[in-house]
Amino acid sequence: STWGWCASRMSDLLTVVDVRNLSSSSEEVKSRAAQQINSAITSTGVFYVTGHSLTTARMNEMKATAREFFDLDESIKEEIPIKPGGFTRGYVGIGGESGSHRLECKEAFSYGYEWPVDVPPTNRLQGPNVWPREEVLGLEWRAKMNQFYEDMVDLARNVVRGLSLALGFPENHLLDQCTEGNTISLLRLFRYFPVQQIDSSIGSPGQEKIGSSPHTDWGFLTLVLQDDCGGLQLFHNAEWIDVPPIPDTIVVNCGDYLSLQTSRQVISPLHRVMLGSSLRYSFVFFFYPSYHSNLDLKYDSQQGEQRTISLLVNQRAQESSGNDSPPPVEFGAFIADKWDQVYRLQAKRQQS
Repeated sequence: STWGWCASRMSDLLTVVDVRNLSSSSEEVKSRAAQQINSAITSTGVFYVTGHSLTTARMNEMKATAREFFDLDESIKEEIPIKPGGFTRGYVGIGGESGSHRLECKEAFSYGYEWPVDVPPTNRLQGPNVWPREEVLGLEWRAKMNQFYEDMVDLARNVVRGLSLALGFPENHLLDQCTEGNTISLLRLFRYFPVQQIDSSIGSPGQEKIGSSPHTDWGFLTLVLQDDCGGLQLFHNAEWIDVPPIPDTIVVNCGDYLSLQTSRQVISPLHRVMLGSSLRYSFVFFFYPSYHSNLDLKYDSQQGEQRTISLLVNQRAQESSGNDSPPPVEFGAFIADKWDQVYRLQAKRQQS
């Protein structure tokens, strides 16, 4: 299969921002870019960025690295399983996690900052990556992955400067909340399966199947590199709207943390991934603030609005009776609990 781009009409709602304009020597150009971002984050919470350092060739190379991993034998991938507890590193297969009661027909590989094996972590979200055995994909594959992680951190920081300007702050205002956030952030490779490839024995009888359940992202912001298949959708004004792939762009999705810190001025959008007729691949980078940053849990309680963002909803398989213990107010501990909530016992995928 190819990773070519399809010509898909972009919704008029979604903006493309050239991030080079954020560092322009012209205040007028910089201000115009900031205004573009402001309009996007206060209306949909989603926009595209172009003008970043990732060339078309580089993007295609990274998509090839994703295919290399997912095409490995199932037994090799299952040597490095994600474990419960909130530290999300390694592989998870179909049914291994879900943000709802649905069966999410995807597999994923998660990694982050290349934490030194001989240095003790200082919090629950730090630690060494869990890689496939060296002889399986080689060290060059790992080096490409690590470099891509650093590139996504750099792009995220640039976007955060733009968010600061868009909200009327000095450009480093929000970035000051992200000190060492690069050591706890997470980059995930996904492969979504067409429904016809899912063995009927997987999941519960009659269980609804989806790519990714409707959810909001918990962190500061999310960067998405998607292939040409489509499937990513945004819920806006009571309807689902496609977020189609556009050549050479990265999708920016604002997170719950940012929304709460701005008293909901910034929208953390509800979104989902629908299954198509072919395999879908994507890279999703979750950029986090500092582990010890305070999570501002003030929200508008009218009509239960707090339940519209996933950060404040219990996403375990069985919803509790409502007597949850009060959530921690430290961002990192909260996020570790969230990853533990979406962990599911692995559902074995049969070879097709």
